[in-house]
Amino acid sequence: MRPSTMTSRASLCILLAAVSMVRAGFNHPGIFNSQAELDHMKATAMASASTPMKQGYDRLRSWSNAGLTYQNKPEATVQVVASATGTSEQNFRNASHAAYAQALQWVVTGDARYKVKGLEILNGWGAAFKGMTHLDNRQEDLEAAWALPTWAAAAEIFRRYDNGSAGWAQADIERFDAMLNTLTGYALYSMEPEKRTNNWGTSSALAVMAVGVFQDDTAKFNKGLRYLEFLLPYTVEKSGMIMETCRDCNHAEYNLLGMMAAAEIAWHQGIDFYGRKLDGQATPRLLMGMEFHASAFLGKPVNVGQACGPQSCAGEDKHAGGWEMAYNHYRNRAAIPLPITTTFVTTQNRPDGLSEDHFTGWTSLTHGDLGNFPIPIAIRAEGSMPKARGGSEFRMFRNGDGLTLRYRMDGNAQAVQAIQAVQAIRPGEPVRLDIVSTQGRLLASRALETPSGELRFSGREAAVLGHGPLLLRVRSQGSRFP
Repeated sequence: MRPSTMTSRASLCILLAAVSMVRAGFNHPGIFNSQAELDHMKATAMASASTPMKQGYDRLRSWSNAGLTYQNKPEATVQVVASATGTSEQNFRNASHAAYAQALQWVVTGDARYKVKGLEILNGWGAAFKGMTHLDNRQEDLEAAWALPTWAAAAEIFRRYDNGSAGWAQADIERFDAMLNTLTGYALYSMEPEKRTNNWGTSSALAVMAVGVFQDDTAKFNKGLRYLEFLLPYTVEKSGMIMETCRDCNHAEYNLLGMMAAAEIAWHQGIDFYGRKLDGQATPRLLMGMEFHASAFLGKPVNVGQACGPQSCAGEDKHAGGWEMAYNHYRNRAAIPLPITTTFVTTQNRPDGLSEDHFTGWTSLTHGDLGNFPIPIAIRAEGSMPKARGGSEFRMFRNGDGLTLRYRMDGNAQAVQAIQAVQAIRPGEPVRLDIVSTQGRLLASRALETPSGELRFSGREAAVLGHGPLLLRVRSQGSRFP
């Protein structure tokens, strides 16, 4: 947008990422946990009290490959077996979980030996890996999608926790990136051209989103999120029934585990996929699926008229990772009742481990009664106005079911002058912030009474703003909305 156009509108426009359009930049650490959440996990897991996180930490430490004696065995070519798990696939998957286990233990204990062992695993595979064997049913695509989120989550911690204090060498990061790119190529095939709507598609969307965050790759992240949105009505039907329920309990759960983990990644990037509602229903669709499947695991299946009849999954719970993420969100962030899932998680699933190793485990440690930590939503300036961006800053955070906008317009004098020139605002003149839809409809307007501060939105106003995309316009207090 040309400066002359901006001047005529007497406003500074800023594009805000929201549910239906995604990132210009990423929050880090930002796959399954933020810096603040990891710090909270550290303090809680090391405390003497028996909490879900403490129980989860003990469960992690009991895994045979979580220790410092783990023998890393990188392979150039992972041998894939159809509809089964061969020794090569198991070694590949174990390595991803071992790297993640080392990362979590490094965070909790601060012991540098876990950092060294974790980086040894990542660097070894990054240097050795070239690809997977091909099968006619393309099982390699699913194997790659299963492992990618855990590889990326481990790497994200070593690269970004405490501002990169692990000291992971750039050359090693680049080799590991190449491995992720190769694996992503496999995972993408389930989305395009195959457009799978079963658990393969869900796992692929999750995988591509995780890699997108780690690599700061907006295109990958957006592609995964858009596919996730496409899948939601297939994965969870209007009745709450889960895709593949009539097949068996475990494959049905695969769909749900993938979607819950992907929703958690989206949340950490300021996108509330958890809250998506369809067909005019009052309950978020993902939560409906959780309540349906939790009921089946508790041996009390819901009869929704499916062709196979009500499906009982009593005794088939594998303590899979993922439930804690979504349970914490709905209970502690959004304060939405989920009575059946609450019973399932607190009496049967907790603490989770790696009995189901196709998905990232130990979420009782990372998310068990985690609580609600503010998550920033990135804002970028519309058009090419670097001088106007200058010292000003606008950051929006999801905070439970509300939104908080933090602003600062007191940067260096040159930046402030540039903003005033673009907006035709006189020095010292009160300014107003308008929040506008991309169609130009005014959604909210607040006076900015101080050079920096916070604006809070709740209730219906927050709900409306949370469905963006949005524009922020700063104008003089006395001028009228265009």
